[in-house]
Amino acid sequence: LKELMKQLEELQKEFDEKMMNKLMEKFEFSYEEMSERLDRTKELLKREQIENKIDDAVNELEKLSEEQKQLSEDTKEKKLSKEDLLSKQKEIEEKFEKIMEEYDKAKELNEELKSKMNLDDFLEERNEIDQNLQNSEDNLQKNKNKKASGSQNNSSQNMKKLSQNMQAMMSANSMQQQGEDIESLRQILDNLITFSFAQEDLTKEFKKVRLTDPKFIEFTDKQLNLEDDFITIEDSLKSLALRIPQINKAITD
Repeated sequence: LKELMKQLEELQKEFDEKMMNKLMEKFEFSYEEMSERLDRTKELLKREQIENKIDDAVNELEKLSEEQKQLSEDTKEKKLSKEDLLSKQKEIEEKFEKIMEEYDKAKELNEELKSKMNLDDFLEERNEIDQNLQNSEDNLQKNKNKKASGSQNNSSQNMKKLSQNMQAMMSANSMQQQGEDIESLRQILDNLITFSFAQEDLTKEFKKVRLTDPKFIEFTDKQLNLEDDFITIEDSLKSLALRIPQINKAITD
């Protein structure tokens, strides 16, 4: 009886180990799948965050351009005191600095993307605006309102131009990415159709042979190659899902 009980315990232990191994394999697969979904979602959220930051920069630059234009007119017509003009000018300088800081944060986030966007530094435009802003303040300090107004007007125009350039950059990114995505999706669909037909033909061939048939090994090798092809297709689809929310949702669902 003791011997039977011992054998029974060993069988129970072996059974538990097998069940545990199966559960672990299932868990690892689920964890890997979940991790991939999270990565795709994080990528999409970062991309959206970047686009929102740059859209905000475009809109804020447009507003700031109008503020600087109005201050240029006030300076020219001497509607405000020197102190008020200087105060407003410094306020515009601070706003411009904050806008560009947010743009730089968007560029930093872009570097974290697996599929990066083409974002310009706009160093030349920024340096020109900074110089005009500094000239405006210097001339106001020296009571040279006419020169100050001219520099302020230049700043206004350059801010508006920078805003337009940022908008054009994002439109170009969108068009380029859309073209690349369409081509990638077309290639994936072609590969899926080819895979589907090959898999169907191979399944039919498998049904015609026995395990002892030498062709069975040949067909098994073909099946392994097809599985590798499918993994490649799947990886391509996941890569595309990093950029297209609709595909990401379809894969997740």
